[in-house]
Amino acid sequence: MGCRYSRPFAFIRGQNPPFVLTMPAILILFASALLLGLVTGQVNHALAPYQLHVFAGGLAVTFAGLQFPHGRGLAAALLMGLLADATTPVPFGTHAVLYAAAFLLVQRVSDRVPTDLAWPRVGVALLANFGIFLSLSLLRSRSFAAPGQAWGRLFWDLLCSQALIALIGPWFLELQARSLQLVRFETQRPR
Repeated sequence: MGCRYSRPFAFIRGQNPPFVLTMPAILILFASALLLGLVTGQVNHALAPYQLHVFAGGLAVTFAGLQFPHGRGLAAALLMGLLADATTPVPFGTHAVLYAAAFLLVQRVSDRVPTDLAWPRVGVALLANFGIFLSLSLLRSRSFAAPGQAWGRLFWDLLCSQALIALIGPWFLELQARSLQLVRFETQRPR
């Protein structure tokens, strides 16, 4: 059979195996998604008297889709989706599948997006959030008591969500980039 590495125990002499740099990067993206969930939870708490709700799932997967290679980014997107599944009343795995699909779509267009500027990345996050929000709304529309009236409310929720992403998007994406720099992780994916 043989090992797929030319020197399987080279990391003992000071060279890192590939998984050593992968796990901290995925955990940092997971921790930032947890922070994003806490921030949106507080915003939702403040908007509750106005019967509004914000969703920022597209912002969570954008950085992974633009900067990470396929395997690491998909693992991070699935973990972030499972985190979102654990906190919402949807069938388990719904967010994970939608986050993975959004990640794959973002990664598909990542060659055309300049990643050194903030506004194109935030634009991609807005589009990804729109897609995930619309998909979740369509999946849950069967359970609406009055479907015709719910779409008006969902429009305002989407508008507030997009405004939140436009507001905190540059900060959040830079937080992820700086956090990965702390562990000396190279964020540019091979083109």
